[in-house]
Amino acid sequence: MVAAVVDRLGRLDVIVNNAGVHEGGDPASITDEKWRKVMSIDVDGVFYGCRAALPILKRPRARS
Repeated sequence: MVAAVVDRLGRLDVIVNNAGVHEGGDPASITDEKWRKVMSIDVDGVFYGCRAALPILKRPRARS
């Protein structure tokens, strides 16, 4: 996604990692599979999105 934005628009100014899921129930009833799904989307997704965007966001920009 980051590469597609840069290819199309020539730059990336900001990233908003806004995704999340919830598996209802108390901790004793949530399966490991459901917990991994939540963590994968809620935590891993944010990490990988930031990691992909950081090199682009850190590039020096021309002042206008």
